[in-house]
Amino acid sequence: MIHENIKTNGYTSLNAKTFEIENPENLILVNTSLANTVSLLNKKGYFVENASTADISSPLFIGLLVQGLIDEKLLEINDLTKNKIRKVVEQNDNSSIILSFEKNYEFKELPEGFTLIGNALYYILSTFKDDSDIEFKTVIELDNECKETIKRLEEWARNLPNNE
Repeated sequence: MIHENIKTNGYTSLNAKTFEIENPENLILVNTSLANTVSLLNKKGYFVENASTADISSPLFIGLLVQGLIDEKLLEINDLTKNKIRKVVEQNDNSSIILSFEKNYEFKELPEGFTLIGNALYYILSTFKDDSDIEFKTVIELDNECKETIKRLEEWARNLPNNE
């Protein structure tokens, strides 16, 4: 994403070697964990407009609240309540990784767990440990899953052919 507010936020970008002022139109602001992947994709001709990892605090908070109710035996768990809980939490799950491309590209393969919808590549981070029960992942488990997914995404980008 081209960042147009670099000068308006009270900062100006200087080139570290020449000390010249950089034109904000030449800069792309990217989440640090996705910088290598975005660099690889753009160099190969798959132009990324926006790359981000989403906040998982909302589903995590709901999960902790529900887990507390279960632990205190204030919430009876049966198949009906499991389905309701999963529906509420999944509606609040955020995509952990989103890459928006300049246009629709056709990829022969996608990285494991990713979905391409139009010009955007998504990875949905689930706060549940598995698909059949109400057991929530810890912050460490969610963080590890996100890091592993970013590694898979970068490896995928590294193996893509150049876009002619």
